[in-house]
Amino acid sequence: MQLSHLPILLTLLPTHLLAHSNHEDQTPLTSPESDWATGHMISEHHISNFDPGAFFTLHDFDSSLSWTADEIRRMYGLDDESSMKGVDEAKKASVVRSTIE
Repeated sequence: MQLSHLPILLTLLPTHLLAHSNHEDQTPLTSPESDWATGHMISEHHISNFDPGAFFTLHDFDSSLSWTADEIRRMYGLDDESSMKGVDEAKKASVVRSTIE
């Protein structure tokens, strides 16, 4: 990374940190007919126009060109105790498996 890009990256940092919020005070931004990925991209990242490649790249957190189980858990918020109350590990593992398949 060139140091000349550092100021630009630093201005983007606060936006990135706020991208995943608790949603307690937000109104829905998508229609009920929207798929999960569309709703996620709009509500979490404020992106309404994307393709599957962009979705994948944005959520390939370690830039390995493949999703790991940890990345899937992170993307779906499966480790977020505030939103996953009552969801057991077997169900979470099932979500990860079905995403990989």
